[in-house]
Parts: sequence; C-alpha cells; structure tokens
Amino acid sequence: FKVLATWSKACCQDKNFVALAIFIPISGWCADRFGAKTVFAAAIAVFTLSSVGCALAWDLHSLVAGRFCQGLGGAMMLPVGRLVLLRAIPKREMVAAMAWLSIPTLFAPILGPPVGGFITTYYHWRGIFWLNVPVGLIGLVLALALVPQVKGDRERPMDWPGFALCGSGLALAIFGFTLLGSRDAQTRWALAMMATGAALLVAYVRHARRAAHPIVDLTLLRIATFRVA
Repeated sequence: FKVLATWSKACCQDKNFVALAIFIPISGWCADRFGAKTVFAAAIAVFTLSSVGCALAWDLHSLVAGRFCQGLGGAMMLPVGRLVLLRAIPKREMVAAMAWLSIPTLFAPILGPPVGGFITTYYHWRGIFWLNVPVGLIGLVLALALVPQVKGDRERPMDWPGFALCGSGLALAIFGFTLLGSRDAQTRWALAMMATGAALLVAYVRHARRAAHPIVDLTLLRIATFRVA
C-alpha cells in the first residue's frame, strides 16, 4: 500500500510531463498527416475538455487521468504552433514572430503561481482548471478562424516501433526520477523504472539508426547549436 500511495503521489506530480514526453514526438507526423490547423485546434479542444474533467474530478485517479489528457493536448499544441510559424511566416519575419510567441511563455510562469495561489486560497483549487475553459474556447475560435492549414511536402509513414520505444522509455525514465525524488521514495522501484526506461531509449537509438523515417531524427544532434540547446 505504501508503494501504491507513493506512485499515486508521483503520478499527480508528473503526469503532465509524462504525457508530453510520450506525445511530443508524434506531433510533427500528425501535423503532416492531418494538417497543422486540424491538429492544433483538436489539441486546444482536448486541453479544454481535460480541464473540465480536472475541475470535476472526484478522486485522485480521475484528477491524474484529466491531467494526463491535458498533457496530451499540450504535447500537440506547443510544437505544432511553432510548426505553423515555420511554414506560414516568411523568413524575413520569423524573428519577430518567434519573439511574439515567446512572450507568453516568459510571462505565464511568473503570473501563474501567484494567480493560482490566490484562487486556491480565496476560492477553490478547482477554479484553476475552470480558468482554462474560457481561454481555451477563445483560443479554439481563433485557431479555426486564423491558423492556416499547412501540411508536409510529402507524407511519411508512421514509425510505430520507434514511437513505442521512445515514448515508453521517456515515460518510465521521467516517472522513475519523480518517484526517486518523492518524500516516501521507493528507491528499488524508482531505479528499476529508470533502468528500464534507459534500456528502451538505448533500443530506440539503435532502431533510429536503421529506420528510414524515425519518429525522432537523432541526426539533428550533429548540428552544434541544436545539440547545445
């Protein structure tokens, strides 16, 4: 029971990051296959509906499930939004566009904690999730009205083995790190998860060297600036 309780706490802390790690690699393929506008709007809808689910959560498990679905929506929103800029904005305007895109990501982490603390202190923790609903609905309307429908020049086959290896490896590694850092750390289970995740990631590296269209192109690490970032 102690192990299960610790796992539940770790899930509640890091479920969003696990979902991001699993689904960010597949976002580019989805945008090429179904169109960036479709995927971006669907991601906003998933995030908004998941926020409603979190606000209505009746126990820890339902809250964890809602937060995981939020991570799924976020995983599709972040890279696909940048992909739209890269494909729709002229190169001479790219620096200014990226600057405008970066401003909310700089201010949000500053404003989020005090606003969240105010809501949980003077209202209720569920209000944090209800706050996402009007923002999400406005974002969905604007995405459908303004975001261009861009697709890849050519359709690549989906690398399902790579997706399974990469997603499960990252998820286990992140979950193991979270479990190791929790207050009631179960070191044996955490190290086992981290070791399994590392083994799966090593298997993915070997797979990526042989695959024609790997889900994560590791050859990009040959670019010095990309590797440092």
